[in-house]
Amino acid sequence: MTNMVELTLAVAIGMTGAFQAGLESLQKEEHEKAAACFSQVIEAEVPAEELYASALCYRAQANAARGERAAALKDAGTLLVSDAAPLIKSKALALYLAQEGDLKALRPKTEPKQFLEQTLAALRQNERGDGRKSISGPLAELVNAMDILSEAHGMRRARVGFLTEVIGANAGVAFSDEQFDDTNCTATVLMSMHQGIMGMRIGLANRNGEWSATELKEMVVRQRHNHGLQQIELQDDPFSQGQPAVPVVTVRKEDIDEKLASEVSGLIKALGDGQASVRAAARRRLAEVKDAVRPLLEEHVDNPDLEIQMSIRELLK
Repeated sequence: MTNMVELTLAVAIGMTGAFQAGLESLQKEEHEKAAACFSQVIEAEVPAEELYASALCYRAQANAARGERAAALKDAGTLLVSDAAPLIKSKALALYLAQEGDLKALRPKTEPKQFLEQTLAALRQNERGDGRKSISGPLAELVNAMDILSEAHGMRRARVGFLTEVIGANAGVAFSDEQFDDTNCTATVLMSMHQGIMGMRIGLANRNGEWSATELKEMVVRQRHNHGLQQIELQDDPFSQGQPAVPVVTVRKEDIDEKLASEVSGLIKALGDGQASVRAAARRRLAEVKDAVRPLLEEHVDNPDLEIQMSIRELLK
């Protein structure tokens, strides 16, 4: 009787063969066959994570080449909200934009502020339940560390977590100033407590269609004086040691889709057009795709056309 190890190994070898066949078909421009091969890898019961993500990316490429736009966008979008490697996500981003996908469509249905309100409500009711499940990455590590410190120094009640203790003492928590970074599928929200005396900017990441609180991006503590409030500390996240909660997508020039690159080339030329309306339209479109084509824009920071040069520099800020 075949044991589980042998079965897993056999499946893995089979998936590697299907993956290689997909690559060969893709190279021969046999896109339908390539998509079928990559589907075998994706639908396997025990695919390796890296192999799965790569197969998903190549299937998106094959589907895009054979005109299956919806299928290509679905696979690319799945990768963008996953924990795939930055290189794979950069390729997925370029493909998604080349297929004219709307990055806003990938946002979770729950608004960031609503998500955080629900998380705090869950924390108040059940410290170790749904509230904690919504926290991950460096923020989860910070909370765990604060649990240990606060318990050691008698700053919280037994069996009550640091977060619950703080939140319970601050019923007037308010959220504001949502900001989205759709290229990296992240967002930030400002959380204020003590009637604005303390403020924290919380970083969120889209994890497979659901928000997760991942970072303390910034903290502001203010002190009351007779003349009002004086800011005494403003510091970028001192706890993450410069490490982002999720890999930031960095696009390489060779990963940029040819169709998108061609469009960008025309848009850059349009930045120097004699008609203001043409220049404005080009700037708007470039602003939408700039993160996916940054290497192409960077080539024009010293463009001899001053109008183009100034527009490019402004876009890259």
